Amino acid sequence: MIDTLSAVTRERLRRFMRVMRMAAVIGAGVGAVYGSAIAGPGARSLLGSLLISIPIGVISALVTAACIAGIEMFLLPRASMQWLDALPFAAVFILKTLVYGAISSVRAL
Repeated sequence: MIDTLSAVTRERLRRFMRVMRMAAVIGAGVGAVYGSAIAGPGARSLLGSLLISIPIGVISALVTAACIAGIEMFLLPRASMQWLDALPFAAVFILKTLVYGAISSVRAL
């Protein structure tokens, strides 16, 4: 199936997967730091906390990164989104801030 895609789409998919791998690593790190910070005394409590917080950090980072990277890599470069290029930088910045903030807010629920 990937052979039938254009070279541009294949490169976008490769870049998207790199972003997803980095998001998973960062999410695991954040989850580990959070898990060790909230763990009670003792090795068993630390292990239990890490076993819960690391997967949560990875999943949370992957969902957020997939939404934002998908918009940036696959939606915005389309011809139908060229009207955004005509807007001033401040307007684009505010629009993206609102959209990405909404993604973060929904993900936090």
